[in-house]
Amino acid sequence: MAIGIFSSGLLGFIGLIPVDVKLGEYHGKSATVTNYAVESGANRSDHIILNPETIEIHFEINNQDFSGVSYGLRAATVAQLARRLMNSRQLSTIVTRHHLYTDMALVDFPHENIAPISGKLTGKLTFQKFNEPTLELVDTPESQLTDNVAKTGSGTVDGGQQVGAPPASGLRSLLSQIFG
Repeated sequence: MAIGIFSSGLLGFIGLIPVDVKLGEYHGKSATVTNYAVESGANRSDHIILNPETIEIHFEINNQDFSGVSYGLRAATVAQLARRLMNSRQLSTIVTRHHLYTDMALVDFPHENIAPISGKLTGKLTFQKFNEPTLELVDTPESQLTDNVAKTGSGTVDGGQQVGAPPASGLRSLLSQIFG
C-alpha cells in the first residue's frame, strides 16, 4: 500500500512524491437522498446513501532541482510519479493534519505548467475512499429450520441433463456456403 503523507512543515509528501507547498486540503463527506415520483406527482424520499469520503490536495512544485538547476526535471518527475500511482490502482493511506484516511484511491490528477517559473507545476490530487463490500454469511443448522425452509434451504437440486447430437451429414455453415 502506498503511503500518502502531508506534513505541516515546508515540505510535504504525497505517496513519496515531494511537493514544495501544499496550498490546501479539502475534505469531503456527502450523502445522496433518493428521490422518486409517486402517482400524485410528488417526489418521495426513502433512503439516504452515504457517498465515499474524498480528499483533494492542492499543491505546487517549482522546477528547481535539489542541485539548484533552475531548468530541472523535478516537476516532470513528480507528475510521472503521480501518474504511476494512479495507473497502478494502488490504494493509499493519506495522513493530513486533521484526519487519517485509509484505503483511498487516486481518482483525479489535473495539473498545469504555469508561469512565472519555468516548469512550475500546480496540481490537485483527488482521492476517494475505496469501499469494498464484505459478504456476511449466517450458518443456520438444519435442525433450527422450519419444515418449509428445511425443504428449500437444504438438499440437492436436480440440474437436469444436457444431451447433444452430432450434426447431420451434408450440413455446412453459412460462411462455408458463401465462400466455398
